Amino acid sequence: MADLLVAFAIVQAILSCYTAGAIADARDRNIAWWGFIGLVLGVVGVFLVYTLPPVYSGSCPRCAEPLRLWATVCPCCQVALTDPIA
Repeated sequence: MADLLVAFAIVQAILSCYTAGAIADARDRNIAWWGFIGLVLGVVGVFLVYTLPPVYSGSCPRCAEPLRLWATVCPCCQVALTDPIA
C-alpha cells in the first residue's frame, strides 16, 4: 500500500510539473522555473502559475510588435506609446 502512495505522489508531482510548465509557456513565463514550482508545490504551484497575468498585452500601433504590460516605448521601432498598455 505504501508503494502505491509513493507512486501516486511521484506521478502527481510529474504531472504538476508538466502542467505548470505548459501554462507558463502559454503566458510567456519561464518554463523551467514554473515547472520546478509545480514540481515542489504540486497543485498549488499549478494554481499560482494559472493566476498570473500574461507578460505581453497588446501590440505596437506602428509595427504590431507584441508589447509588455509596462511598455512606454516600442522596443522594435522606438515609437513612444501615448497610453501605457497596463
